[in-house]
Amino acid sequence: MTRVLGLSGVRFLLAGVLGLALAACFVGRAEAASGASVVAGDRALTLKWSAVKGAAGYRVSWRGRVLKGGKPTAAWSKKWLGLKVLNPSVFSYKVTGLANGAQYQLRLESKAKAKKSRWVAHSTSVASPKAVRPGAPTSVLATSVGQGRVTVSWKAPVSNGGSAITGYTVRASGADSQACATNGALSCSVAGLANGTAYTFTVVATNAIGNSGASAASGVVTPASCATGGVCVVGDSGPGGGTVFYAPGAAFTEAGTSCFESCLYLEVAPAPGWSSGGVDPEYQWGGGNGTVLGSCSNWNISGATGTAIGSGFANTAALITACPDSNGNGSAPAARAAWTYLPTVGGVSIPGWFLPSKDEAMELDKSDVGGVGKLGNDYWTSSQVGTPSFEANYAWEQWIGFLTYSLADHKQQSFHVRPIRAF
Repeated sequence: MTRVLGLSGVRFLLAGVLGLALAACFVGRAEAASGASVVAGDRALTLKWSAVKGAAGYRVSWRGRVLKGGKPTAAWSKKWLGLKVLNPSVFSYKVTGLANGAQYQLRLESKAKAKKSRWVAHSTSVASPKAVRPGAPTSVLATSVGQGRVTVSWKAPVSNGGSAITGYTVRASGADSQACATNGALSCSVAGLANGTAYTFTVVATNAIGNSGASAASGVVTPASCATGGVCVVGDSGPGGGTVFYAPGAAFTEAGTSCFESCLYLEVAPAPGWSSGGVDPEYQWGGGNGTVLGSCSNWNISGATGTAIGSGFANTAALITACPDSNGNGSAPAARAAWTYLPTVGGVSIPGWFLPSKDEAMELDKSDVGGVGKLGNDYWTSSQVGTPSFEANYAWEQWIGFLTYSLADHKQQSFHVRPIRAF
């Protein structure tokens, strides 16, 4: 059964099934016998011609090849499409909605001024629309996401040029221009930017034919370091001189801190650096000499049983209040070491350090940052064991290393200490 491919009610040849190509098939611009020419474009053919003497108007029509069994034949469709009547001053017409790679006949006719004049064909040209470079991407948006990093997103071009887009390239403005690329995804992150420097970003689309023009530039964005108020990720240097180990992506509450209900990150004090000698010191949780149980080793410390993220500061503050001595049986050595840590960063003293809660210490362990190491060490938390039979004498300590777990241990034990801070 013979059939043709439909296009606006008439069936035309699909793209990709050329075959039987005619010698007059156009790639770019080709001249017809009458002097008319055809310009091939993305899913379009533009017919151009010179004025015909005495013409009162022109008519352009087109048709495609007949398909048989899904393959093109030498026969053209009997029906011509378009039959568009144009003014005598118009000398070009663009046919759109065609299939790239398919063959079409374009016919130019003219009509004289006489009332009973007939349409006279002047040329019949054979041409194939061809893919072109894609249009430029649109709606480019840039967002600072951390130390020297910006995420750029965009929308696909209105036209892919008749050929699938194979990728995008993003480029930053400036002398130290950085770039990122994708295989078709509509976002990527540009790294290696200078913190404190203003940038804009443009995007270029690529198809099999080539690259588009650059998109309109994004708005200005200035990446900032984590330490100076920028977005932080785990492993960044924090504003207190430590290392960020917790960045949940949403605000949390660390009661009593300066950020309180709008804390975004936790950083851990640096090692070496936070204590003399560059080695994490070991302290008892509650003061005691091993012979006589100290009051802070044997008492239930009210307000120091929190284990969740956000409870470390409150636990530590409760310990300092209940155990006010700087040493001896009435002291809380581990908590006090963290509480009194006061580093200077950029000439400014940074307060607000505390002993992590049980869950905060677990996050530190999982992050594998901060120099706590993976050799295996016990670190005190600020969380007193909440079980009634144990809470007076035991607190949670975190084994940080290749065997990760928490243990309830006697408060007179000496374990490592590392302060943390919320911001």
